[in-house]
Amino acid sequence: MQAKRSDPVVQPLIEVGVLAIVGLWADWPAVGWMVAAYLPIRWLSVAAHELGHALGAMLGGMYVWTVSIGVGGQLGLKIGNVHVKLGWWPSSGFVAALATQLPGYRRSRLLHLAGGATANLLVLLGVLIVWPGPIGWAIVAAQIWLLISALAFVEGNSRTSPGSG
Repeated sequence: MQAKRSDPVVQPLIEVGVLAIVGLWADWPAVGWMVAAYLPIRWLSVAAHELGHALGAMLGGMYVWTVSIGVGGQLGLKIGNVHVKLGWWPSSGFVAALATQLPGYRRSRLLHLAGGATANLLVLLGVLIVWPGPIGWAIVAAQIWLLISALAFVEGNSRTSPGSG
């Protein structure tokens, strides 16, 4: 059985709703600021995640030709040889990269894949050190949600052995 991904427009709204409910239940004094800041913070979190993938791919010697951040109406830019697409809704993104040589492909691919989670963990660590408080916790929530959803996506798309149902 394959896991279904939620609608990219609905998922961030669910996250905001969960944040608001938890904030009200825990009687956080600045829950309004956290909810108001969540979507822009989520967009920046997706941007950090995708830029981490791009940097990892480049460090691995891969050719990066597209970095897409967000969905919806997109603004297209070209930075060097890389096409950058900026969408308005902060639900997902991707990095299109191509290995330029076969020897070392696994290492290149590992750096490409690990770059996103590494970027999220660095942002998370930086926020916990530099910016404690309600907005900092909204950033922490966005980072944790991205890490969990990335792991769930990988698990949902893993191949099963022949004959398993």
